[in-house]
Amino acid sequence: MADCERVHNLNSTALQCAFVRDTADCHVDESWIEYTTFAYCGPLAPYFPIGTEVLWIALLFLVLGMTADDFLCPALVVMSRTLRLSESVAGVTLLAFGNGAPDIISSLAGIEQSRPALVIGELLGAGTFVTAVVAGTVFLLCRFELEPDSFLRDTVFYLAASFWTFYLFYDGGVTLGHAVGYLGLYCVYIVVVLAVHFWKQAHPEEVPALPDVAPKVVLEVPAEAQTTSHLLMPPVPPDWVQERRSSVSSVASNGSAGDARRRRSSTGSLHRHHEHAIAAFMQASHEASMERRISQCSQPPLEPVVMSEKTPLLGATGTSAVAQDTSPWAEFLSQLVPWDPEEWVERGVAGKIYDVVTFPVRFVLVLTVPVVDYENAKNNWCRPLNALHCVTSPFFVVVVLGRADDYVADKIPSWVLALLIGGIAATLVWFSSSFESAPRYHFAFGYAGFILSVLWIYGVANELLGLLRTLGLVAGVSDAILGLTVLAWGNSLGDFVTNVAVARQGYPSMAMAACFGGPLLNLLMGVGLPYTVKLAPVGFGARLPLELTPLVSTLYGGLVASLLLSLYATLFCRYQSSRIHGASLLALYALFLAAAVTIETTHA
Repeated sequence: MADCERVHNLNSTALQCAFVRDTADCHVDESWIEYTTFAYCGPLAPYFPIGTEVLWIALLFLVLGMTADDFLCPALVVMSRTLRLSESVAGVTLLAFGNGAPDIISSLAGIEQSRPALVIGELLGAGTFVTAVVAGTVFLLCRFELEPDSFLRDTVFYLAASFWTFYLFYDGGVTLGHAVGYLGLYCVYIVVVLAVHFWKQAHPEEVPALPDVAPKVVLEVPAEAQTTSHLLMPPVPPDWVQERRSSVSSVASNGSAGDARRRRSSTGSLHRHHEHAIAAFMQASHEASMERRISQCSQPPLEPVVMSEKTPLLGATGTSAVAQDTSPWAEFLSQLVPWDPEEWVERGVAGKIYDVVTFPVRFVLVLTVPVVDYENAKNNWCRPLNALHCVTSPFFVVVVLGRADDYVADKIPSWVLALLIGGIAATLVWFSSSFESAPRYHFAFGYAGFILSVLWIYGVANELLGLLRTLGLVAGVSDAILGLTVLAWGNSLGDFVTNVAVARQGYPSMAMAACFGGPLLNLLMGVGLPYTVKLAPVGFGARLPLELTPLVSTLYGGLVASLLLSLYATLFCRYQSSRIHGASLLALYALFLAAAVTIETTHA
């Protein structure tokens, strides 16, 4: 029994509190807050503290999605453009990382805390949830034909990656060679995706010709979808589109018709991600048109949205993101408080609650993470705010890395040095730029935004894992069961909402590609990257132990059963979707979850 688990042998709250205070195993160094101490020593312990921590977990999941969607993904788009990557390369590298960032960085934090059971529980549990529940729901809603090459490719690679993961636990350990091998398999996957993509481009005669498109494009979008959050990243081919899980927040903001999830813009009016969905659909129309023709989804009546070449790609709510004439300092204020009074009145109760709850965190994010967004006026340049970023960002880096108490040359505190360097940089930015237009070096703020977004996600993931450890300790639940339930569901809720929405809008094949391709990349990167970082300093001779438990075997069995069921049903139905297939996947997940809970209780 682990040292901290002995707290259950004590019947008095006072004794339990004293025990967790004095036991080193009860404290997680990576977390800022002593969650275990709060759970056993807080007011009305343990019930009130645990209730508070559950709400805090929900907020942290929202922060993860918000950071990845509103701050990390725009930075990845900047990197893609400045590096002049093709859409194919950017999609399976930078954008894939942005889509899976919460899962991958949570895995990195979990391995740093030596909690492989939690990591594998989340990766395999989330994979089973997405391939069974999300894919099953799409099969139930839509009649369509799957794209054979992408489906078989993703399924075969996923089966290979999951088997390799199970083998590592069966073998009892992981080495640097194994970790690098995961990254190598990811590279092989990229090569295969790109090879197929370019082969199709080189052989257009084998793709059915499409009718010429007039200057005006008619895009049919469900009426309700015209006011929802964005569904996809900026335009990428549908084979490897992985929708952002930003709809975690849209679950709250869609409290009434007309509510739309929002991103701050340089004008004070709120930038919507709806244009990303339109742009992605326009880009994908060539390859997905055949699937759309045979798709018979259960969807609301469609309303045509007519767009000409001069029509801005904006949300259908009618609020423009085009810059208005405003003073520089009013623009600065609108960046910090991105609420339009008229839109606030129109929002539903759930949307207003979401805005109020997330405002403090969003405020700090805006102050510490620069955003270069090509969808906003002046690429989101705001001279006062970007100059302020030069001061706040280095200070944030020092604090989040836990180096604020360190001294440089044994004389200067590191945080003071960070402020001095930031002040010099802010002065240079201020006097080399103007209010009216972004400077040539503005793109560099996008690279800084990438680093700071990753640090934010890493810090939030550490807090989340610390909370889950406390929750598991109090409830007597293992890391593996927490990973496959709380952590997996929290990180996969966005996949469920966005993939189903994409399918209902007439793109079920695109949704299915995301259901299998996304979890595959998360597994390869979520195992390969953390263990490479962990083992690289000690070399190839080191070996970290892994324990094969009945629950880990159940996780592997559930994922493989889901993949094999989809593979068999798809081949049997000749790549046609089937509602029986969807219902079978949902039933399989219910059995998997029941088996996992049963094993957890019997082996506790």
